[in-house]
Amino acid sequence: MPGDLHRAIEDDGIGHLKPLETLEGFVEHANSDGFRNNQIRLFLWRQAKIAAAMGNLDEARDLSARLASGRTMWNSPDFVPEVGLVVGELYPLLLAADIPAIAGLLRSWEADTARNLKIESIWEPTPFPLERQTR
Repeated sequence: MPGDLHRAIEDDGIGHLKPLETLEGFVEHANSDGFRNNQIRLFLWRQAKIAAAMGNLDEARDLSARLASGRTMWNSPDFVPEVGLVVGELYPLLLAADIPAIAGLLRSWEADTARNLKIESIWEPTPFPLERQTR
């Protein structure tokens, strides 16, 4: 039994804690079966943020425009905070194609998340693919 427990911890537990070194790796991990009801691909506003961070500005604009239309299931009161951030803050920057401002907004959201999760001491901001494209 100790051997079975050790294998289960190694295979099912620690395997999910591997370091994620790229945004692409994070997206792949966050869309895996381990996140069944919380996958990025299930939430339009998350898709818009990721598309922007990846540098897919046309896709991010299209997703944001869908949210701004008010004609999606994501426009219910339960999702107002998340949708409001994309429509009110990100979408105008996408329309202006202001890459430095988009990167700055995404970085501030990333820092807020690190602070809220109390992982600031281990969080290391790295360039988004969007930022690497403009160099």
